[in-house]
Amino acid sequence: MRRNCSEQNGFTLAELLVVVGIVAVLVAIAIPVFIAQLDRANAGADEANIRSGYGNAQSLAISSDVAVGDVFVLLGDGTVSKQTAGGGMPVNVYTTKGESKNVTGASETGKVMIAGQEVEWGVGQTIVYTVIEGKKVVILASSGSSSGGGEDAPDDSPEFFYVSTENARYQVKVEINLDTAGAQTIAAGTIFYCNGKYYMAAYPEWLDPNQFNPTSNISEINPDKLVAYSEKELSVVPGDLAEKDGRLYICTKCDWLPTWRDLGVSL
Repeated sequence: MRRNCSEQNGFTLAELLVVVGIVAVLVAIAIPVFIAQLDRANAGADEANIRSGYGNAQSLAISSDVAVGDVFVLLGDGTVSKQTAGGGMPVNVYTTKGESKNVTGASETGKVMIAGQEVEWGVGQTIVYTVIEGKKVVILASSGSSSGGGEDAPDDSPEFFYVSTENARYQVKVEINLDTAGAQTIAAGTIFYCNGKYYMAAYPEWLDPNQFNPTSNISEINPDKLVAYSEKELSVVPGDLAEKDGRLYICTKCDWLPTWRDLGVSL
Protein backbone atom coordinates (compact mmCIF):
# COMPACT_ATOMS: atom_id res chain seq x y z
CA MET A 1 0.00 0.00 0.00
CA ARG A 2 1.38 3.41 -1.00
CA ARG A 3 1.08 6.47 1.20
CA ASN A 4 0.75 9.81 -0.51
CA CYS A 5 2.66 12.30 1.63
CA SER A 6 2.27 15.88 0.58
CA GLU A 7 3.21 17.34 4.01
CA GLN A 8 6.48 19.30 4.20
CA ASN A 9 8.47 20.04 7.33
CA GLY A 10 9.35 23.73 8.08
CA PHE A 11 8.34 26.91 9.88
CA THR A 12 5.49 29.12 8.90
CA LEU A 13 6.00 32.84 8.36
CA ALA A 14 4.15 33.60 11.57
CA GLU A 15 6.46 31.33 13.56
CA LEU A 16 9.54 32.99 12.03
CA LEU A 17 8.21 36.43 12.88
CA VAL A 18 7.63 35.34 16.49
CA VAL A 19 11.20 34.07 16.74
CA VAL A 20 12.61 37.26 15.21
CA GLY A 21 10.52 39.32 17.63
CA ILE A 22 11.82 37.35 20.62
CA VAL A 23 15.41 37.77 19.46
CA ALA A 24 14.87 41.51 18.98
CA VAL A 25 13.50 41.85 22.51
CA LEU A 26 16.43 39.92 23.96
CA VAL A 27 18.92 42.08 22.04
CA ALA A 28 17.16 45.26 23.18
CA ILE A 29 17.49 44.08 26.77
CA ALA A 30 21.04 42.78 26.45
CA ILE A 31 22.67 45.80 24.75
CA PRO A 32 21.97 48.33 27.54
CA VAL A 33 23.03 45.77 30.14
CA PHE A 34 26.25 45.10 28.21
CA ILE A 35 26.97 48.82 27.83
CA ALA A 36 26.34 49.42 31.55
CA GLN A 37 28.66 46.54 32.46
CA LEU A 38 31.31 47.91 30.08
CA ASP A 39 31.00 51.38 31.63
CA ARG A 40 31.43 49.90 35.11
CA ALA A 41 34.41 47.84 33.97
CA ASN A 42 36.11 50.87 32.43
CA ALA A 43 35.44 53.00 35.51
CA GLY A 44 36.73 50.21 37.76
CA ALA A 45 39.91 49.95 35.70
CA ASP A 46 40.36 53.73 36.00
CA GLU A 47 39.94 53.53 39.76
CA ALA A 48 42.53 50.75 40.04
CA ASN A 49 45.03 52.66 37.89
CA ILE A 50 44.48 55.90 39.81
CA ARG A 51 45.05 54.08 43.11
CA SER A 52 48.19 52.46 41.71
CA GLY A 53 49.46 55.81 40.48
CA TYR A 54 48.74 57.40 43.82
CA GLY A 55 50.84 54.76 45.57
CA ASN A 56 53.73 55.39 43.19
CA ALA A 57 53.45 59.18 43.44
CA GLN A 58 53.24 59.10 47.24
CA SER A 59 56.26 56.79 47.40
CA LEU A 60 58.28 59.16 45.20
CA ALA A 61 57.12 62.16 47.22
CA ILE A 62 58.44 60.57 50.40
CA SER A 63 61.63 58.97 49.12
CA SER A 64 62.88 61.39 46.45
CA ASP A 65 63.84 65.03 46.25
CA VAL A 66 60.55 66.75 45.42
CA ALA A 67 59.16 70.18 46.21
CA VAL A 68 55.70 71.49 47.00
CA GLY A 69 53.92 72.01 43.70
CA ASP A 70 55.72 69.24 41.83
CA VAL A 71 53.35 67.29 39.58
CA PHE A 72 53.40 63.61 38.59
CA VAL A 73 51.44 62.28 35.61
CA LEU A 74 49.84 58.81 35.55
CA LEU A 75 51.17 56.57 32.77
CA GLY A 76 49.52 53.68 30.98
CA ASP A 77 51.42 51.04 32.95
CA GLY A 78 50.23 52.38 36.32
CA THR A 79 53.49 54.19 37.12
CA VAL A 80 53.94 57.96 37.23
CA SER A 81 56.34 60.42 35.62
CA LYS A 82 57.32 63.81 36.97
CA GLN A 83 56.07 66.66 34.81
CA THR A 84 58.72 69.30 34.22
CA ALA A 85 57.95 72.95 33.59
CA GLY A 86 58.14 73.73 29.90
CA GLY A 87 58.60 70.07 29.03
CA GLY A 88 56.40 67.86 26.89
CA MET A 89 53.85 65.43 28.20
CA PRO A 90 55.47 62.00 28.77
CA VAL A 91 54.87 59.22 26.30
CA ASN A 92 52.18 56.66 27.17
CA VAL A 93 50.13 59.00 29.35
CA TYR A 94 47.09 57.23 30.79
CA THR A 95 43.70 58.63 29.79
CA THR A 96 40.58 57.56 31.62
CA LYS A 97 38.26 55.14 29.83
CA GLY A 98 35.16 55.62 31.97
CA GLU A 99 33.47 57.99 34.40
CA SER A 100 33.83 58.00 38.16
CA LYS A 101 30.03 58.01 38.61
CA ASN A 102 29.97 54.43 37.27
CA VAL A 103 32.29 53.08 39.96
CA THR A 104 30.54 50.85 42.47
CA GLY A 105 30.20 52.85 45.67
CA ALA A 106 30.52 56.28 44.03
CA SER A 107 28.76 59.14 45.81
CA GLU A 108 25.59 60.77 44.51
CA THR A 109 27.75 63.51 43.00
CA GLY A 110 29.82 60.93 41.11
CA LYS A 111 32.93 61.12 43.28
CA VAL A 112 35.03 58.16 44.41
CA MET A 113 36.96 57.99 47.68
CA ILE A 114 40.62 57.21 46.93
CA ALA A 115 43.26 57.47 49.64
CA GLY A 116 40.98 59.66 51.73
CA GLN A 117 40.28 62.03 48.83
CA GLU A 118 37.12 62.52 46.80
CA VAL A 119 38.13 62.12 43.15
CA GLU A 120 35.97 62.77 40.10
CA TRP A 121 36.84 62.10 36.46
CA GLY A 122 35.29 61.71 33.04
CA VAL A 123 36.23 59.94 29.82
CA GLY A 124 39.51 60.97 28.22
CA GLN A 125 41.07 62.84 31.14
CA THR A 126 44.64 62.61 32.38
CA ILE A 127 45.39 62.03 36.05
CA VAL A 128 47.95 64.18 37.85
CA TYR A 129 49.26 64.03 41.41
CA THR A 130 50.39 67.29 43.02
CA VAL A 131 52.77 67.36 45.99
CA ILE A 132 51.59 69.56 48.87
CA GLU A 133 52.98 70.39 52.32
CA GLY A 134 54.12 67.42 54.36
CA LYS A 135 55.01 65.49 51.18
CA LYS A 136 51.39 64.48 50.74
CA VAL A 137 49.91 63.96 47.28
CA VAL A 138 46.65 65.41 45.93
CA ILE A 139 44.89 63.58 43.08
CA LEU A 140 43.40 65.65 40.25
CA ALA A 141 41.73 64.66 36.98
CA SER A 142 43.08 67.16 34.50
CA SER A 143 40.73 68.82 32.05
CA GLY A 144 43.22 68.34 29.27
CA SER A 145 43.97 64.92 27.85
CA SER A 146 46.90 63.74 25.83
CA SER A 147 47.95 60.52 24.21
CA GLY A 148 51.61 61.27 24.65
CA GLY A 149 53.92 61.22 21.69
CA GLY A 150 55.68 64.46 22.54
CA GLU A 151 52.65 66.74 22.69
CA ASP A 152 53.00 69.87 24.77
CA ALA A 153 51.98 69.74 28.39
CA PRO A 154 48.66 71.48 29.07
CA ASP A 155 50.32 74.29 31.03
CA ASP A 156 52.25 75.28 27.89
CA SER A 157 49.01 75.94 26.04
CA PRO A 158 47.24 79.31 26.28
CA GLU A 159 44.05 77.39 27.07
CA PHE A 160 45.46 76.24 30.41
CA PHE A 161 46.96 77.91 33.45
CA TYR A 162 47.86 76.81 36.94
CA VAL A 163 46.34 78.34 40.05
CA SER A 164 48.54 78.17 43.13
CA THR A 165 47.01 77.85 46.59
CA GLU A 166 48.59 77.37 49.98
CA ASN A 167 48.40 73.60 49.66
CA ALA A 168 48.49 72.70 45.99
CA ARG A 169 48.68 73.75 42.38
CA TYR A 170 45.55 73.24 40.29
CA GLN A 171 45.29 73.11 36.54
CA VAL A 172 42.51 75.22 35.03
CA LYS A 173 41.16 75.04 31.50
CA VAL A 174 39.62 78.27 30.27
CA GLU A 175 37.66 79.31 27.22
CA ILE A 176 39.66 81.72 25.11
CA ASN A 177 37.40 83.27 22.49
CA LEU A 178 39.71 85.96 21.12
CA ASP A 179 40.70 85.50 17.47
CA THR A 180 44.37 86.49 17.52
CA ALA A 181 44.28 87.08 13.75
CA GLY A 182 42.34 90.32 14.10
CA ALA A 183 40.28 92.62 16.24
CA GLN A 184 36.82 91.70 17.44
CA THR A 185 34.30 92.30 20.20
CA ILE A 186 34.43 89.88 23.13
CA ALA A 187 31.70 89.32 25.68
CA ALA A 188 31.89 90.34 29.30
CA GLY A 189 33.47 87.63 31.44
CA THR A 190 35.48 86.20 28.56
CA ILE A 191 38.90 84.95 29.60
CA PHE A 192 41.50 85.35 26.88
CA TYR A 193 45.22 85.11 26.30
CA CYS A 194 47.34 87.90 24.84
CA ASN A 195 51.07 88.65 24.82
CA GLY A 196 51.84 85.79 27.19
CA LYS A 197 49.29 86.74 29.86
CA TYR A 198 45.68 85.96 30.76
CA TYR A 199 43.01 88.66 30.83
CA MET A 200 39.29 88.96 31.41
CA ALA A 201 36.82 91.49 30.04
CA ALA A 202 34.52 93.02 32.64
CA TYR A 203 32.40 94.56 29.87
CA PRO A 204 32.05 93.93 26.13
CA GLU A 205 35.24 95.19 24.51
CA TRP A 206 36.66 95.68 21.04
CA LEU A 207 40.16 94.24 21.07
CA ASP A 208 43.04 94.03 18.68
CA PRO A 209 45.79 91.77 20.08
CA ASN A 210 48.31 93.37 17.74
CA GLN A 211 47.72 96.74 19.42
CA PHE A 212 46.66 95.60 22.86
CA ASN A 213 46.36 98.22 25.58
CA PRO A 214 44.51 97.11 28.73
CA THR A 215 41.71 99.45 29.79
CA SER A 216 39.75 99.74 33.02
CA ASN A 217 37.44 97.06 31.61
CA ILE A 218 40.27 94.60 30.94
CA SER A 219 41.68 92.89 34.02
CA GLU A 220 44.82 90.79 34.15
CA ILE A 221 44.43 87.43 35.89
CA ASN A 222 47.07 86.46 38.41
CA PRO A 223 46.99 82.64 38.77
CA ASP A 224 49.52 82.77 41.62
CA LYS A 225 47.26 84.71 43.96
CA LEU A 226 43.88 83.91 45.44
CA VAL A 227 41.94 86.69 47.19
CA ALA A 228 39.36 86.21 49.91
CA TYR A 229 35.91 85.55 48.45
CA SER A 230 33.68 88.49 49.32
CA GLU A 231 30.27 89.83 48.39
CA LYS A 232 31.23 93.36 49.45
CA GLU A 233 31.95 96.32 47.21
CA LEU A 234 35.56 97.38 46.55
CA SER A 235 37.06 94.39 48.35
CA VAL A 236 37.75 92.65 45.01
CA VAL A 237 38.27 93.70 41.39
CA PRO A 238 37.46 91.98 38.08
CA GLY A 239 39.98 89.28 37.31
CA ASP A 240 40.50 88.27 40.93
CA LEU A 241 40.45 84.56 41.69
CA ALA A 242 38.97 83.25 44.92
CA GLU A 243 38.00 79.99 46.61
CA LYS A 244 34.56 79.32 48.07
CA ASP A 245 33.31 75.99 49.41
CA GLY A 246 36.15 74.16 47.66
CA ARG A 247 35.40 75.75 44.25
CA LEU A 248 37.39 78.25 42.20
CA TYR A 249 35.66 81.50 41.19
CA ILE A 250 36.68 84.54 39.15
CA CYS A 251 35.29 88.03 39.69
CA THR A 252 33.75 89.04 36.34
CA LYS A 253 32.66 92.56 37.28
CA CYS A 254 32.21 94.81 40.30
CA ASP A 255 29.71 97.65 39.94
CA TRP A 256 27.95 97.87 43.28
CA LEU A 257 28.63 94.32 44.34
CA PRO A 258 31.09 91.82 42.83
CA THR A 259 29.83 89.20 40.37
CA TRP A 260 31.54 85.81 40.59
CA ARG A 261 31.79 83.11 37.92
CA ASP A 262 32.41 79.45 38.82
CA LEU A 263 35.35 78.16 36.76
CA GLY A 264 34.28 74.56 37.31
CA VAL A 265 37.38 73.58 39.30
CA SER A 266 37.31 71.85 42.68
CA LEU A 267 40.14 72.85 45.01
